[in-house]
Amino acid sequence: MNAHKIEVILTEDGTLTLRGLPFHAGDAVEVIILETQTPQMQAVPKPQSDTNPYIIAQHTAIPL
Repeated sequence: MNAHKIEVILTEDGTLTLRGLPFHAGDAVEVIILETQTPQMQAVPKPQSDTNPYIIAQHTAIPL
């Protein structure tokens, strides 16, 4: 089985239209739909100090 990935943005609720598929009339295909995050939906990464519970202290450069 060969996999082909195509990302589209729905323009109508409940309707998905795919064009330009590399298949021909009569070909049998299996369709699996996965929701992806759009840039507006992606979470902003937290700074490492907020996500790493093992940080003991923040180091500050001391001028010599």
